[in-house]
Amino acid sequence: SFLLVDRRRNVAKILSDGDPHLLLVFYRSLFSPYEDGLIIADARGRDELRKAIEEAGAFVAPGPPMTLCTARLKVHGPKYSIQQSEVCTQDGWDKVMHGTFQWSAKSRPGLFPVTLCSNHKYWTQRVVKGDTCDKNWGGLHWKHEGTFWAARGDDFCVGSRKPSDEELRFSRILRQANCDGGSGEFAFKHDFTFSPVKETLSFTARVVCVGRTNKGEGEVRFYPGGVECFHDATFKVRAVFVVRQPEAVAPSDKTFCVDRGSTGDSLRQAGQCNEEAFSFAIPGQHPQLAPGKGTYSPEALRVCASGAIGGECDDPLFQA
Repeated sequence: SFLLVDRRRNVAKILSDGDPHLLLVFYRSLFSPYEDGLIIADARGRDELRKAIEEAGAFVAPGPPMTLCTARLKVHGPKYSIQQSEVCTQDGWDKVMHGTFQWSAKSRPGLFPVTLCSNHKYWTQRVVKGDTCDKNWGGLHWKHEGTFWAARGDDFCVGSRKPSDEELRFSRILRQANCDGGSGEFAFKHDFTFSPVKETLSFTARVVCVGRTNKGEGEVRFYPGGVECFHDATFKVRAVFVVRQPEAVAPSDKTFCVDRGSTGDSLRQAGQCNEEAFSFAIPGQHPQLAPGKGTYSPEALRVCASGAIGGECDDPLFQA
């Protein structure tokens, strides 16, 4: 088996021979596979590995957020796509405002399945309520791309159309309660609605990055993972390191807070920040470092209160 790790979120999926398509889904969910992804080989089978993860209390059901994307067409567009990522990762697709939502990877009370079906001739998508695709809908061949569970509600709507032009046969997904609309044979007929899954995940660890913005001489900033750490053009990451969440602090840990300032951030001992952005803990022994884009030591990353790292840091607050 293989663990497909999303370094932006500190979560992973298990890849086995039974679901080879998951590898493609994983790559497409990443903005930059080289920087965001990590693949770890494991000699254990899927079931044994899954059991070990559950016994460690590290199993969670949700996958990466889904995002609603659109792409222009010459006539009677746009076309629509739901992609498993925080951004639209395919060329030519644009993210819809407020179009990102959370979902569940397994069934539970109050949720229902929604399935994504793709036509690879025209690269269009049909979204259906249920866990199967009509492989010949509209006279085209549709491939099952994945199923997620959504909450009942009307935050998003799904509609479909089947005009004479087969390239224009697909679903549309909007951030509203009804998808009826259009004129003549190009009109969409409303199919169903759904809402995001709302739940709070409890991770004991997360990543923190440190770097500089492109403002002035470069403001030092710390961020708790997310888009800012990996794909913000205005921010240059120097290093990424793994920390513990405040609620998972061990007696031997050192705790810190990030003091957010108008001209840059500073690290301080926990409880000493005036404008606290977030806090975290560094284990007493921190054997591994998550490599970032910048220069780092494979043995220990020295981090100063000013945001200086590595050889630039003469008086470190901690070593990760």
